[in-house]
Amino acid sequence: MKKRLQMAVILAILLAVISMSAGVLCQETDRRVRFEVTDSKTNTAIQGAVIRIFKGTTNVQNLTTDVNGEAETNVDDNTAYSYSVSATCHRTIDGSFNSGSGTTVLIIPVKLVPISCGGIVISVDKFGLLAPYIGLTSTILAATVATATYVKRVKHRKEKQ
Repeated sequence: MKKRLQMAVILAILLAVISMSAGVLCQETDRRVRFEVTDSKTNTAIQGAVIRIFKGTTNVQNLTTDVNGEAETNVDDNTAYSYSVSATCHRTIDGSFNSGSGTTVLIIPVKLVPISCGGIVISVDKFGLLAPYIGLTSTILAATVATATYVKRVKHRKEKQ
């Protein structure tokens, strides 16, 4: 009888622990946050921007923007978050927000500043690049005129004879 009572108590404690942890794990947040990432110069959406969301110093989520420059996710109610948004050829932007409460979507607009990206600048003399083609064209033209003139003179000589 004592063993059955001990087993019942252990089973009750185990069920209580499982139900409490299930309540925490299954707790859904209704608060959503949407990042809208655009280029600050062209005001166009930036696809593929990476958004890192932090709670304190812990990275809790990584998102990537879609073709519209948007990324959306669930967050905990009334919680302070910080974020970092980065994209190729743009400066990384850091910021923070408090999720607040409610069922509306919290929209965070992010404008990334473009920076020069790779490559080197070389001044090119466009006429210098075209010079060989201009020379070839003028040579062909001169040869055509010379040939036409020669043919005309040869025909003229034959007519005289």
